[in-house]
Amino acid sequence: MTHEWPDFVFRDTDLTPRNTKPLALELANEVREDSAQPFNEALELATVLRQGSLALRVNNIDAVKDDTVGMLFALPDRDRFDIVVDPRTPKRVAPMLCGSDTDKKIYRQRRKRHITCHEIGHTFSYIRAQGQEPQATYYRPPHNDYSYSSEQQRIAYKTRDGLVEKFCEEFARQLLVPKESLRRMNNPERVAKKFNVSLALAALSISGRPMVIISSQDPSRWFYVAP
Repeated sequence: MTHEWPDFVFRDTDLTPRNTKPLALELANEVREDSAQPFNEALELATVLRQGSLALRVNNIDAVKDDTVGMLFALPDRDRFDIVVDPRTPKRVAPMLCGSDTDKKIYRQRRKRHITCHEIGHTFSYIRAQGQEPQATYYRPPHNDYSYSSEQQRIAYKTRDGLVEKFCEEFARQLLVPKESLRRMNNPERVAKKFNVSLALAALSISGRPMVIISSQDPSRWFYVAP
């Protein structure tokens, strides 16, 4: 990890419904600043990966079958992570996608950026030290299988995991589309093109709430977007 990287670690107990979003936005801004990324331009993902000592691989995991779209691996004996991303479209999202195969290819490329930034958010739940394997700050069972926990523990784990996932999603959205850059932009198509993100993410970044958007170029193309 380079020195130009936020010295920030969160534990699951640090997150609350009230502070999750502000913490994520502040951290995303810090990553942009430390990697010298202008807030009004599309994120140069390769620069961020290099700054954070992160390696990206694209592979078929279980995106189509069960919505597993990204995985994070801490590398032993090294202060590094591998991020594995499957940008294929899950079945629950497929009805939202219209248009030509070219559109779908662009969507996958932009979806890859989104998933990668989400996984980068998870790296901040690890304690990192030069030349040592990153250590997770909280326990997650393999494949998030809590079936052997008590009912009370399962509820607590699901609540915790929900806050962690919300944190990482807010972090990814702010890293890709900084709110400061949207003050004079309210067209999802323009935002998607400018910041190289999906139309869905652009719409959510603008509205922050569920909405239906219709393409101005092709009214037959519509998307339902939910946060």
